[in-house]
Amino acid sequence: MTCLLHIDASVDLDGSNTRRLSARFVDLWKERNPGAKILRRDLGRDPAPPLTHTFAKAVKDPELRATGDTGAAWAASEALSDEFLAADRYVVGMPMHILTVPSTFKAYVEQIFHEERVFRMDETGFSGLLGGRKFLFFLSKGADYRPGAPLEDFDMLEPYLLKLLTFCGVSEEDIGFVAVNNALSPEGPDEDDQNRARDGIAELAEIW
Repeated sequence: MTCLLHIDASVDLDGSNTRRLSARFVDLWKERNPGAKILRRDLGRDPAPPLTHTFAKAVKDPELRATGDTGAAWAASEALSDEFLAADRYVVGMPMHILTVPSTFKAYVEQIFHEERVFRMDETGFSGLLGGRKFLFFLSKGADYRPGAPLEDFDMLEPYLLKLLTFCGVSEEDIGFVAVNNALSPEGPDEDDQNRARDGIAELAEIW
């Protein structure tokens, strides 16, 4: 059975473009895939905990993963990792923060990025373990970072996500982006981007 994990990384709980777009897409996709299982992870309302020295001790010493503070830190991380790996499709609503991913998402990645779960390391190097999964990101960017724009080279959001997921074995063809630019401009978000995102969601839900 197909399982979709819907993740929101925005801390704006009221007027977020990415929350609205990702929710609209998931609703339409559910209508077309009534047998699929939907999981929800809202990092704005329920953020993943940051890494701590306690967690680092559990990573280094497996014997510390069963009891005490180290056991609790490891169990919380494993629960997030289990939920993530239960899915085979992922829809993520995410604003750009300071040119890249928000801290909510970075903390989440650090909690689920376990060796032998998302990647493997041996004498030949690294290999990813997430092949066959599909990711779709609904992004909001404060300025214009589109190809050819003056700030194009300052967009570290999409390149980071591409590198992260391809490192984990996801095919680049299985990573999609729907971005709204100029979200913080005085004139408001780019109208063409918004129209393309809104009008394209239904079609995308049919084929994704």
